[in-house]
Amino acid sequence: MFDSAARNTAPRCHPGTREQYIEDFRSFGATPNVVGGTPLPILWMKGPAGVGKSAIAQSCVEKLDEQSIPFAAFFFSVNGRDSPGPFFPTIAYQLSLLFPDYYEILSTKMQHNRTIVVKSLRAQFRGLILDPLQQLVKMGKGINRRFPIFVDGLDECSDPQAQCEIIELVADAARTNDSPLCWVFFSRPEPHIEATFSQPHISNLVYSSTLPVSRDADTEIELYLRAGFKSILRRWNMPTDHQWPSERDLKRLVEASDGLFNYGATALRFIGSPFWLGPEEPLRQVLEGSNTLQHTPLCTHPFCGIGRRCIYELCRISLLGGFSLPCYSYITSAPSARLFVRRGLGLVYASNFLGLSEMEMRAICGQLSAVALLRGQDVDLELPTEIDITRSFLEHDPGRRHVPSLLEIVYTRLGGSVNVYHKSFLDFLAYPERSGSYCVRTTVALNNLFRHLIDRHLALDSSYVFNESTLLPTSDATSAASSLSYPSSNEFINSVIKVVVYQHITDYCTDMAFWSSADISLLRKYASCDFRKALYIRTALCQQTVPIPDYVQYGQSGYAKVTSGALLWRRHSIDFATYVDEFTKMIHRHLEAGILHQSDHIVQTPEPRDRLISGLYIRGQGSKSTFWYWEIDLDSQSYQEVQMFDLEYGMQIYKKESFEDWA
Repeated sequence: MFDSAARNTAPRCHPGTREQYIEDFRSFGATPNVVGGTPLPILWMKGPAGVGKSAIAQSCVEKLDEQSIPFAAFFFSVNGRDSPGPFFPTIAYQLSLLFPDYYEILSTKMQHNRTIVVKSLRAQFRGLILDPLQQLVKMGKGINRRFPIFVDGLDECSDPQAQCEIIELVADAARTNDSPLCWVFFSRPEPHIEATFSQPHISNLVYSSTLPVSRDADTEIELYLRAGFKSILRRWNMPTDHQWPSERDLKRLVEASDGLFNYGATALRFIGSPFWLGPEEPLRQVLEGSNTLQHTPLCTHPFCGIGRRCIYELCRISLLGGFSLPCYSYITSAPSARLFVRRGLGLVYASNFLGLSEMEMRAICGQLSAVALLRGQDVDLELPTEIDITRSFLEHDPGRRHVPSLLEIVYTRLGGSVNVYHKSFLDFLAYPERSGSYCVRTTVALNNLFRHLIDRHLALDSSYVFNESTLLPTSDATSAASSLSYPSSNEFINSVIKVVVYQHITDYCTDMAFWSSADISLLRKYASCDFRKALYIRTALCQQTVPIPDYVQYGQSGYAKVTSGALLWRRHSIDFATYVDEFTKMIHRHLEAGILHQSDHIVQTPEPRDRLISGLYIRGQGSKSTFWYWEIDLDSQSYQEVQMFDLEYGMQIYKKESFEDWA
């Protein structure tokens, strides 16, 4: 939502800038935009990274709010809001706050079927929004005015297929329903988004607006920079009429911005960082860096300006020493991975994941202050009285150790949190044509990260031992804190941090082992990890009787059910031409590396068919192994699997499961 605490630092247009765009979009929501006498239901603003789309979106909804014009808004972001799952439920929630009769209808529907919010996007849209609106009309209480819904950062939604589906669902509803809803989308012109909006049955419903990279914005960028430098002077307790920077230097910064507001914003954060003794030295370095690199372009991408800034930041970090490329890889790529793709990055959690102390982690965050924001912990951690804080998480009875808010706080807030200001920083580091030797997604960088995670996996393996069927800390592990690089306040919290980090390290290793360029020597080392302990930790942390959406395995998103001793996972509608080929190659590599071993057990499938491929393997070595059974249905284009400790027990659960009822 536009005014949520998570958007305290959201970009917004500086007064006197982008005024015409803001007024046009405000008017679109407040009064119909008519072409040929027909109100258009969809407006799409497209533009490359850094030109100010999100700032315009935020300023538009704030203007509507000031004028008491009803609206809804959703801001996709790599900083924890990129899952498509909450999109329609959030819109429905905002509608229910504005319209009491809608709220009553929706409440009744949810009481009868609480699973609507985890169903497919189509089912959510129909059940949560379209059906209640139609019921309002039948009751004679329909919304009698145009109702705008602003959707920013559609391209930052984690699933490109979902991006297209949202557009298609909205367009279908606009074409076939007499709905008061009108939609305003802001995104980059990614090819699949452009192609979807360009389809004949959609394009005639859409008014497109382009926000280009243009030197026409220089005047507004200069206005923005002048205001930013006055703010820096105030923070340093200097008179705001001080002639700094010089007019010449200001013009050089405007020139370096090259039509991109985000370059100016990043430069101001860098210059205004409290890590400097004053603002003059960072200004000098920004000007020197932009002047040097302007004549040494690394790429032709329109965001090269911010690319130069990012390169300079990484050069500064490298001077610190002692911080390896795996650290860069994790910090900069994890927001696009599942570890905190929906939750953000908690400082204590990330430090322990990487094996960094609090001081080392804060030093890195400080050096990244121009492109990333470090927030303090904004919530107190309160435990129920029945929790014994002197004992570990695994030593508590399973029915008593579950604290719903605890895992979320550990993931995202404990010790503070870190978020990038703009997705372009992550994009820059992910593409070698933009970042050159600083790219964190190269084969070398990812194998370095894989090596680091395997070492962490093995170290944590050795700190636990099975006592019959229960996993407990080893006798020589006097406390969970001894396994952590950044411990917290008590044994219970430290043990939770430890199992959370352990789970995510093992999950990440599973994904990286599926990667086709994983070094065979690393796969052989990975084969010695304890897969049994890893599965135990997974099932101890999360047991769900309903399918969990967006659960990632092997780099793919699907649905999962987690029970005591078994993990079931299903993915459908995948690109079989690519997926089956990669999956088959992965099986061969893992057999060669000793990760997988053929099982002699015979499993009877419910419906033996020619177009059903299946396999049963032992994953791991000796007492550290688990069973793994999978099926690929070529007719329904679906993949499903079960990981289990006990073969007979796991297969009983698998055969009883109605996978076809999963969303």
